[in-house]
Amino acid sequence: MSRCIIVGTGASAKGFIQPEGVDIIAVNGAINKVKATHFFTLDPRGALKYYVSPKKDVKYHIASDGTFSLPSWVEKWKRVGKMRRGNQPLDKNSVEWLIWKDGATKGLQKEGISNGNSGYGAINLAYHLGYKYVALVGIDGVGKNYKHLNELIGSIDPEMIDITSLGLVNSVKQMSLEEWLEYSDG
Repeated sequence: MSRCIIVGTGASAKGFIQPEGVDIIAVNGAINKVKATHFFTLDPRGALKYYVSPKKDVKYHIASDGTFSLPSWVEKWKRVGKMRRGNQPLDKNSVEWLIWKDGATKGLQKEGISNGNSGYGAINLAYHLGYKYVALVGIDGVGKNYKHLNELIGSIDPEMIDITSLGLVNSVKQMSLEEWLEYSDG
């Protein structure tokens, strides 16, 4: 299958009914709300404490800087961009400051997973897993700690992966689930 839906816990995931036959990458707590094909996080400490207990037919993926010991049933990915780069922006309410604070890496990484947010990193996982079409639901980029998501997601080369927002991210094309299913069928 060349398409998947990445499901987070943002507002646009409320009432989401997953379609049959489409792979789902659940981000963090979304694993408790959908029947996932894959689970992903950039937060190994939180995942191991709150989300990760093996569910049948789910492949678990965690991107880490290498300081965490992970269970054998979790696929470990290299987290790219953990180090803060450059001078700290002065405005702590700015998108630039959030990118700096998270050590975010713009664009997809061909070796490893982009840092910055688990929803954003899940797009990089989808790329490594070979998905061509990716839809986002519950990955919304709202709230003061997530407003950098639009810039990060917008930095992804559309030639590498085709991203559609079914929610509130406005830096990529937006469609309804039905439109995306028709668009990505093939």
